[in-house]
Amino acid sequence: MLRVAVQLPDALRPRSDGVKLDVVTKVAGDAETKTSFAMVEVSDARDRAGLPTPPRGSSTYAYRLSSADAARFEALRASMVEQGKQGKRGSMGLGVAAKEFCRTNAAPQASLPVAIYLMTSETKSFVSVVRDFDLLGDPAMAGGLEQIQPCG
Repeated sequence: MLRVAVQLPDALRPRSDGVKLDVVTKVAGDAETKTSFAMVEVSDARDRAGLPTPPRGSSTYAYRLSSADAARFEALRASMVEQGKQGKRGSMGLGVAAKEFCRTNAAPQASLPVAIYLMTSETKSFVSVVRDFDLLGDPAMAGGLEQIQPCG
């Protein structure tokens, strides 16, 4: 079970198919590899249980792996476990990326705080992995926000 939630200010909304899970794996002696997996938005209350209520002016979007990518992710994970059993040291890092947004008609804001939550079969509940990251506080991000198209 893998769930991801992204809390965004109402001025931004993730586009359909815009949220990805990037997994970076490294096994001793091999090159690092990056694999991306598609996330599908979920609205079922069971998939969102345990998420904090977003602050006023924000919304939370929850995701799970697509059916096809869930199988790919489990195969990758099993491969890493098997290599570990064979004595090969390795690592597996997860990164959540909401790569495609659109702008809503919400009033301009002085800050654009973002939070990201992750739930795995090990954590059994959502844990915060990014809290109150202000997109406007990062010059590279802030510059890119001007390029975001309005929601259609």
